[in-house]
Amino acid sequence: MWKTSKIRFSFKIRFSFSQVLPSDSQKIPCGRIVRILIMSIISKSKKISWSNKQCYLLFILFLLNAFSPGCASVFLKRGKPPVKLTGKLPVVQLNNRYQLNSAIEKQVDLFNRSLISKKIRQFNGRGISQDLLLKSLLRFQELINTCSSGENLRRMLMKEFDIYQSTGGPKGRVLFTGYYTPLCKASRVRGGEYQYPLYRLPGNYQILDISPLRKKWNNTTITVYVDDKGIVRLPPLRREIEEDQVYAGKNLEIAWLSDPFDAFLAQVEGSVIVEYHDDGQTQFLNYAGKNGYEYSSVATELYRDNRMELKEINAVSMRKWFKEHPASLSKYLNRNDSYVYFKPEKDGPVGGAGAIITEWASIATDKRIFPAGGIALIDTQIPVLDDQNNLAGWKRHTCFVIDQDTGGAITGPGRVDIYMGVGERAGFLAGYQKREGNLYYLLLRSDR
Repeated sequence: MWKTSKIRFSFKIRFSFSQVLPSDSQKIPCGRIVRILIMSIISKSKKISWSNKQCYLLFILFLLNAFSPGCASVFLKRGKPPVKLTGKLPVVQLNNRYQLNSAIEKQVDLFNRSLISKKIRQFNGRGISQDLLLKSLLRFQELINTCSSGENLRRMLMKEFDIYQSTGGPKGRVLFTGYYTPLCKASRVRGGEYQYPLYRLPGNYQILDISPLRKKWNNTTITVYVDDKGIVRLPPLRREIEEDQVYAGKNLEIAWLSDPFDAFLAQVEGSVIVEYHDDGQTQFLNYAGKNGYEYSSVATELYRDNRMELKEINAVSMRKWFKEHPASLSKYLNRNDSYVYFKPEKDGPVGGAGAIITEWASIATDKRIFPAGGIALIDTQIPVLDDQNNLAGWKRHTCFVIDQDTGGAITGPGRVDIYMGVGERAGFLAGYQKREGNLYYLLLRSDR
């Protein structure tokens, strides 16, 4: 009976209800959504099977319980704090000083233009404001450009900044993966080998903001859309977009690629540079939004089906496996319901926090935990490649970075994505990157 619906926070229950959202609103109180759901069950009681109705009603009761005053949060479980104060900080030699200065300047410009939220958030019990992050960045930049050595820099940072260390995942470690910006040949129109579209965000998407309901639901939203008949529905799944072609004839295509795996990777990476085959012009396609469903790892699905060994799975090996098994490509890609939309822009790539990201100086983390624009130090290993982009070994990588991005698979205090640049070699580096390490954050002390 319960196989007909999936009750998960990703809201995969497939129903619709006749309630038009206000055209001038992009955020609707979640209490209203619960009422709409109840109205939906009542108004469609003759059309819904009893087994499905039980699932829907159970889901609504679950929401009412979760959203009632005084109720403990059921979506984010209590556990160890994501960060802790520490008295240690590795020595860094600032091999990425040029890139780091560039990332800081872009983030400072974003803060000065007030293009991100100014509200105060909690970080290990300490309130963090945009003003504090800005002051931290400016003083940090001054120190990295004036200190005579890595050890001298470390001493000054320990003196003037509070140092926080991520408590990591279940085993206390942080997994560092990599991402990059693909560079793909494309066409402005469908034809020949160019059969795989990249879509812009449909104009009828709406975001339900549930952040005010619980402190721990910071930056938590639910996505819905209004169809052509004014009916509010959950957005289409990847399978419905790719196979059922629900966007056909809606003029949402920005560009067409020649490889479906390239189109998928562009969504995973969150941005892409396309080079149009007819005139050689290039264009940034930056992240515009997503359909709101939970990200599911294709690598995990391949491992569960015993298609690949866990230790050998990366973007490089997956591309090779799918070339050898082309009939399985859509099957595995469609297990990931999440779908990403793009927008053409003059510059990029733009991170989820709004700033243009910089190779080897920007990272992506879970923004429910870590502050956008925060100063971080990563201590892990990165791949060493030979001239043919084969993995030749690993080397320690300890450097300062700016936290400027987020990602669907980057959740919890135990995950970090390192931005590794643009193009093929960056793609190989990002594809191989999968090493544990430590993550630190630096905030200017309140007495400075």
